[in-house]
Parts: sequence; structure tokens; C-alpha cells
Amino acid sequence: MARGSITTRELKNGEKRYYVALWIEIPGGKRKQIWRTFHRKRDADAFLDAKSKEVRDGEYVHPSKITFEEFGKEWLEKYPKLTSSPMKPSTLQGYHSLIKAHLIPFFGPMRISQIRSSTIDNDFRSQLPSHLSGKSVRNILMVLRRMLESAVEWDYIPANPFHARKRVRLPALSRDQKGRALSPEEVKRLLDACMDDTYVILATAVFTGMRRAEVFGLPWEYVDFEKNQICVKQTLFWKNGKYWNQDERGYVFVTPKSKASVRKIDMGPHLRRILLEHRMRQGNPQSGLVFVNNEGGPIDPKNFAKRQFLCAVRAAGLGKVRFHDLRHTFGSLKLEQGANIKYVQIQMGHSDVRITLNVYSHLLKETNPEAAAKTEELVFGATAPSC
Repeated sequence: MARGSITTRELKNGEKRYYVALWIEIPGGKRKQIWRTFHRKRDADAFLDAKSKEVRDGEYVHPSKITFEEFGKEWLEKYPKLTSSPMKPSTLQGYHSLIKAHLIPFFGPMRISQIRSSTIDNDFRSQLPSHLSGKSVRNILMVLRRMLESAVEWDYIPANPFHARKRVRLPALSRDQKGRALSPEEVKRLLDACMDDTYVILATAVFTGMRRAEVFGLPWEYVDFEKNQICVKQTLFWKNGKYWNQDERGYVFVTPKSKASVRKIDMGPHLRRILLEHRMRQGNPQSGLVFVNNEGGPIDPKNFAKRQFLCAVRAAGLGKVRFHDLRHTFGSLKLEQGANIKYVQIQMGHSDVRITLNVYSHLLKETNPEAAAKTEELVFGATAPSC
């Protein structure tokens, strides 16, 4: 049970302060007194009522003394085992890097119960390196938010500071950070600048919207030339960091990043033709993959980006282009052609149509008289009424 009281005191300048004293039973049969000071009596009353209700309902969580550094080690060990689907080692490696590089140096010795929204939004963000992009800052804050959400679920803290009345602001992504989409003319210039198998690889990326790991992990058995479809069921990841189980291979095939990423992509006649020609030239590689290196094994995506992709980009005179921008190009070209947003979402493997809208909404037509005319034709027929 909890017992509390409010004491009013008047300062020398005539202002009043309201002191809340609340006694709470904590594990071990001990009692703890909580003190809070308020400028307004209604705030003191609200605090006392809320804390008393938490205790009555069994929802009160006594703030933990665990430091952020201690919690970070526990989180990295426990969190991957509690997720609904197995976490990829590459994802865990990314979490480890962000926590070690940015979160531990600032929050390390601090108790997690001392972290406030103002601490995150003002003090922490102000000391981050200025060269970090908005996307990088957003990724760091999202990892921190996920960690503090776990701290709530594990009864270390009563609430996540990210959900406080003064919410932590996540940087909005600019259009450039969301990705660059090439125009049809730029796509043609890029493909014309390609040599050998680079042409087929980049054409596949542009005309399917597949992620890089999906392209290089694609086996021939998932290419259906009769139905003109490509099935995405696995991705290729090269081992990097201590979270991989080491064996003789430097790579591993894993399931796509989400259920929505397992999908069937429609294949156009041009892509179908060049893939058939590519298969005839290639023969039967031991790995069974569509794209292989000189030894017939999987291609290292990072090596390909440095040695083939960037060379083709420079030869085409396109400036700064990432491999992932070919995926954005696919989505942009589909929407510019008037494709249904839901169809684009499914083809790209987005888990929610809101993701597709968030990235590509600027490409949707604000006016479409042709669509309006087609709607009327369904009712009145093809002949338009005379004025």
C-alpha cells in the first residue's frame, strides 16, 4: 500500500511550493519514501493520485539502480532471444556498433531511471558528431527508444522517456535521404555504360526493385520463365563481426527481412530475354545462383559495388548513386506510369503501404482527368455528353 501527503510551504518571495511525500512498500518488506516538489497544487494532487493508483493496481515500478552500460550489455544478450522472429546477426552487429559508438559514451554511467526526454532531446543530441546525417541520428535514437521500451517491459523503469508529454523528436528524412530515383534516360545511360554481367545485374535491380541482398542471393530455381515471375525467398549476407557463427564459408543465406519481403515480382519481356541469354552463357554454376563470381560462388556485394557498380555510374556521368537507388528507381517509375500504390507496395515487399506512401507520395498525381473520364465511361459509356 501507499500513503502520501502534500505539504505547502511559502518562500520568502511569497511564492508557494507543494511537497509530495509518498511512502511505498518495495520488495524485501522495506518501505521507501518518494519526494517531489511542484509549483502548482493541482500538479501535486495529480502526481499523488497517479502514484497511489499505480500502487493499488500493482503497476508501480520502483526505479532501478542499473546503469545504462550494464543494461546495454544485458539488452544485447537478451533482446535477440525475445523477438518474434530470429534476429539476423548483421542486425545485432549494427545494434552493437551504435550502442558502443554513440550511446555508451554519453549514457554509460547514468542510471536508466535518470534518463528524461529532455536529456535525450537536448543534451544527448547536441553532442552527437555534426557530420552525422539526419538518417544516422534517427537510427541511433530508434535503437535507444527500443532499448528503453525493453527497460519498461522488464520493470526497470516505469515509462519510456520517448513517450513522455514532451516527446523526443526524431529527425525527418529529406527526399535525398529517402533515396534518389533515376530518370528513364539516366537508367539507359547507366545500362549502356555496363560491361559483362554488370548489365544483367543492374537491369535486374532496376526492373524488379529487389534489394541488393535479394539480387545476389537469387537462385535460378526461383526464376519462373513460364509465369514471368521472380520469387524472393532468400537473401545473401556476408559474415561480418563477432555475431556470426564462424564456419568455412564467408557468407550465409537467410530469410528476407520481413514476411512481406517474401514475394513474387512480375518480370517484363526485356528482363526475361536478357536473363535467358545470361543463363545460356553461364551454364550450371555449382551454387545455383543467378549471379556468380569467377569461381562460380556468390558475389560479394561490397566488392561488386566498388569494382563494377561505381565504375558504371562514373562512366555514365550520373554523380552520386547508390545501389539501393536502383530500388527507388523501380518504385518511382512504376508510380509515374500510374501503377496502383498497393501493387507497388507488394512488388517492393514493403510491410505496410504507409512505407510506400512515405517514400513515394511526392510522385502521386494530384490531378488525373484521364482517371475521372474512365470512371464516367463506366456509367455513361464511351461517348461523352455534348455541352
